[in-house]
Amino acid sequence: MVGYTSLTRRLDVSELTSLLEEFESVATTIIARGHGSVVKNVGDEVMFQTTDPRDAARIALELHDAFADRDDVPALRVGIAVGPVLARFGDLYGSVVNMAARLTSNAHPGTVLVDSETADALSGEDEFYLKSLRPLRVRGFSKLRTYALRRNRDHQREGSRDTER
Repeated sequence: MVGYTSLTRRLDVSELTSLLEEFESVATTIIARGHGSVVKNVGDEVMFQTTDPRDAARIALELHDAFADRDDVPALRVGIAVGPVLARFGDLYGSVVNMAARLTSNAHPGTVLVDSETADALSGEDEFYLKSLRPLRVRGFSKLRTYALRRNRDHQREGSRDTER
C-alpha cells in the first residue's frame, strides 16, 4: 500500500485494524481465486506465489482493480518476478524474492512492474500489454530490466462483451 506509514499516523487502532483486515481478506480471496497462495502478510504487504506467471499477472491486475476506486484503501504497487526460490518453514527465499521486492518498491502507485523473465513468459499472451521501461539501478541488481504490465485493451473489451451476453 502506498503511503501506509503516514496513514498509520492518522488512523487509530480500530481504523487500522479494519483497513488491514479488509486488505488481507480481499487480497487472500483474489490470490486463492487466481490459483495462487499467500506466503505471508507483513503489515501493508502481501507476498504470494503461483506456479504460472499468467496467474501471477492476473492476480496483480485484479488486486489493483479491487482497490482502485476505494477511498478507504491506499493505491497499491505490485512487483512480479519469475524463477526458482527456496521454500523453507513457510517462507520463500532467493534472488527472485528480492527482485520482486525491488520491483514493488520501484513501481508507481497503481502499477505492476515485472522482470524480463516474467515479460518473456507473458509476451505471447493477448490479454496482457507489456511496456518496456528503462532499466532500474537497484541494490543487488545491476540494470534490472523492467516492464509495466497492463491488460490489453482489445482483450478487455472482448471479455466485457462476452460477459454481457
